Formats: sequence, C-alpha cells, structure tokens
Amino acid sequence: MKTPVRMLFAVLVALFFCGAAAAQSPAISSTLKDAQNVKAKETLVNFTVTTTQGNAPAGTMVKGRFEFTNANIAYKAPLIDLEYEETANNWKKLPVSTAGAAEFGPATGFALGNTSFKFRVRFNAADVYNYNLKLVPASGTGDPVAVASESVTVDAVEEAIINSTLDVIEGITINKEVEFQAIVNAQDRQGDLVNVVMKLKNPAQAGKITLKFSQDTENPVYSPLTFNDQGEAKAGPEGGFPLEGEALRFAVTFTEAGIYDYTFLLLREDGTLLASVDEKAAVAEFEGTAISSTLNNKADVKTNTATDFAVTTARGAVEANTPVRIKFTFDQAAVGKVTMQAQAAGGTTFEPMTISNEGVAFYGPEAGFTFADATTNFKITFAEANTYRYAMQVIRVSDNKVLAAASEAVNVTGVTAVKDEIENTRIRVYPTLANGAVTVDLGTVRNAQVTVVDALGRTMVALDKVDEKAEINTTAFAKGLYFVRIVKGGEVAISRFIVR
Repeated sequence: MKTPVRMLFAVLVALFFCGAAAAQSPAISSTLKDAQNVKAKETLVNFTVTTTQGNAPAGTMVKGRFEFTNANIAYKAPLIDLEYEETANNWKKLPVSTAGAAEFGPATGFALGNTSFKFRVRFNAADVYNYNLKLVPASGTGDPVAVASESVTVDAVEEAIINSTLDVIEGITINKEVEFQAIVNAQDRQGDLVNVVMKLKNPAQAGKITLKFSQDTENPVYSPLTFNDQGEAKAGPEGGFPLEGEALRFAVTFTEAGIYDYTFLLLREDGTLLASVDEKAAVAEFEGTAISSTLNNKADVKTNTATDFAVTTARGAVEANTPVRIKFTFDQAAVGKVTMQAQAAGGTTFEPMTISNEGVAFYGPEAGFTFADATTNFKITFAEANTYRYAMQVIRVSDNKVLAAASEAVNVTGVTAVKDEIENTRIRVYPTLANGAVTVDLGTVRNAQVTVVDALGRTMVALDKVDEKAEINTTAFAKGLYFVRIVKGGEVAISRFIVR
C-alpha cells in the first residue's frame, strides 16, 4: 500500500519526466504572429524564426519551411514579399509558390540547433494569413522534425479622402471672390507630409482664375497660388505639411462665366497620389441668373427606365428677349449610355435630343429661344448603373457667352433581375451601338416573339415565330436607346441597343 508521501513523490517524478520529454522535442516558432497594426502594401514586418534542437541528434540536417494555408493562396502567394537574411545585411528573396510554400536555408540544409533567423515580409493584400512553420529533413524525405501553426492579421490601408465645397456653392458669379474649403480625412495617412494640388481639366482656363490659399485655418490670411502650364496650382510649403484631419482654406475669383472642371489631388512629398476628387464649378455672368434641374440627386433612378425631370431657368439681370440655348454636358464616360428627350414647345409630346461624341446636347433651335423664368420638361434614360455628373449652361446665341450654369449629379442603380436567357440559352443582341442592321441571336431558341420598343415604351418592331435569329433594320429609327424583348412560352429575356 502506497503512503500519501510516496504517491506524491511518484506524481512529481512523472511530471518531471513528462516536462523534460516535452522540453527535449525540437521546436520552431516565429515573432511574426505577434506583429500588430500590419497594413497591406505599407508595413514591412521584421521578425525572427527561432529553432530549438531539443532531443534531436547533433548534426541533424534540416531545412526551414513556410506553408501558407489560406484557401485562396494561389492568388495571394505572388502578393507576399518574403526575404531572409542569408548573411549579415545580405537579404535573399524567398519566392512563395502557388501552393503557398517557401523554404529557407542552404540547398544542403543546416544543422539543427538553438538558432534565430532574421526575416522581413510585406503583404500586398489584406487577409488573415494562416501558415505552418516546419523543420523538414534536408534529404527531402521523412516526416517534419517540428511544426508550429501561426497566423498574422493584415489590414487594408484606409486611404485618405479629399473633397472640396467649391462644387456645391450656388450663385457663383464672375469677378466675385468666393471662399471654400478642401476637406481632408487623413485615415491611415496621419502624419504623412503632403501638398494639395488643384488641377484644371482645361489648362487654358488658368488665366481666368485667381486662386488663394491660407495655411491658417482659424484666421485665414490668403496668399496667391500660381498655375503652371499643366493647369496645376500647389498649396502648402515645399516638402509638404503633416497630414491631419482638417479643412484647408481657399479663396477663388473667376473672370469668365462657364463650367470649370478640376481635380483636387492629395500628394505625398515623394509624389505618391494619396487621394483625388473630380469636381465642377458653375460660374454665371450676372447676379440672379440661374439654371437647375430636378434630376440633381434624384432618388430611385433606374437603368433602362425613362426618368422625368424638369429644368428651371431664372433670367435675373439679363436683358429681356435675349435668345439663348440650354447646353447639357456629360462626362466622357457617359457617352453612349445616355439618351434624352425634350418636351416639344407648346405641346405634350417629347422629341429625341442628340448627344454628341463629346457628351454635349443642346436644347432649343440654333436661333435660340427667349431667356425667361421658365420650366422645361425632359426625359432621360441611362443604360448602365453609375453616378453621372453633368453640367447645364444657358448660352447666349449672339456671342456664345455663358449666362448661367450649374453642375449636378445623379446616382443610377440597376433594375433588379433583368434576364438575358431563355431555355438556358443566352440571347445576344449586336452591335449594341448601331446605325444600320441589328442582329437578335436566339441561339437554339425557336418560335419566339421579338419586340423592339424605344425609351418611351413605343413599339418599333414586333415579330412572331422567330427561329434562331432575327435582323432588325434601324435606319428609320431616331437616335436613342431601344429595348429588345424576347418571349418564348412563359420565359422573357430583355436586351438593348443604341442607335447612333
């Protein structure tokens, strides 16, 4: 019978030998798992890998291995820049294979010992990187000598944001100084040395702008900024200023009416672009003249659906009976994706408007119409979801001078669940930009009904019992957006094309 003392002694002995056995096992670990605040593309992490010989025989030859185990590692592997200090200050790149593996050490291996190795790594994509560290026989055969499973979290860099208040100021007129702010959110770029640059889309407009900047945001004292030949004016000292979340103060005077397209750039002192925003400022010649529309920031505008809106003009101090036209200008990215109709003067019908390859459309006859306090109705259809920015100007016919201007935007979202397949066959309509024949390719679908309607819902073509393919002659169609509706049994597919 064992006494309590003898039992306690036996337990202690067992614990001692278990601990000793565990301590004698070869081991590998790294400090990479302890890295904090690691940012994709930005943070270069210096870390060490430590090996312990344990009870392995002296002279055991091994290689070290990283095995990244993320499910998408074939994509992420090329985005891992891993290096190993082969000799003092001599760094060797360790390629990570598409299987996620990277080995370190001489080709013949190294003798396992109580050793530390230096590494550095930069991850170029955010993720939680799971990896196994292994000591494997240098011969390439046999089980790993030691394994450790670790992970490191890599966060995406939250980039800085810049916007200005200039594009939302209403009633800007020539020869009148306007104060505005460039609002910067530093995010993860806090403390970076930066400059703010205003870049004109049309450098020729630089001579019509006087721009000033104040580094004192509380009690602004403005100093003039100079535009270079590329239409760029830089605010801030040479070498930049420390980036913080702040509202930078500017003042601007325009000497000519019109639309001024510009970009605000946030540049790090080494020239790296941290943030940018494209904006427009509308400048009028006379006080009280104005143009605006109900399309601006209109809610629930859907693709491929005609949207009604109204344009309102105010004559202000402009001489009575002045002939004018209204000019719409869309960003170049909108060309081919927008169609418009205008309400006929004195009537209820709508007539198509022509949008040029430069994104410009005019309302009114070439001789103009009388500028007045008035409202005109329009319809517009967008072919793709996006945020569409556009400018409106009242142009005096006699000298093409801008009397009133506005810069606006509308967000367009997609129509839910538009189907382009019937009987598991995709319906193809081509070309999507047409000025002659359009082909409706039904694939293997037979005995289908094909209908073409314009943006106002009027039927242009109706075909029955179509097999496999139909040709639509568009030479008599007005310019604009058209929809093709294909029906077979209980299935319906929809496509579209634009007549240029």
